[in-house]
Amino acid sequence: MSYKSYINNFNFPDPDWEKLPDGFFSLSKKGLTKEEGHLFDAIKLAYFANEGGWKKSAARIGLICLIGLIALISLISTDTEPLARTVSAATLRVDEVIQSTVSAILRR
Repeated sequence: MSYKSYINNFNFPDPDWEKLPDGFFSLSKKGLTKEEGHLFDAIKLAYFANEGGWKKSAARIGLICLIGLIALISLISTDTEPLARTVSAATLRVDEVIQSTVSAILRR
């Protein structure tokens, strides 16, 4: 069975993954029509979504995301004291501010 006839006659509602031609996933789109190229991509997507280990990959990605989320939460919830330090700001007394403002006005 040629690749083109397999692509054109593929049964999406009830796929038989055992009859997948050898080297199907290494097939180049060269020589396929635009429609056949889209069908080829759809067959590959259906394979990975149903039979090709997508569930295992999703489980791995979920586990990695869960570990990352736990690490992020632990980083955020740590004691922030080592990350922050107290800063003493310069303080002015109110009468100094008033005197400097009045002297600036009188100099005009």
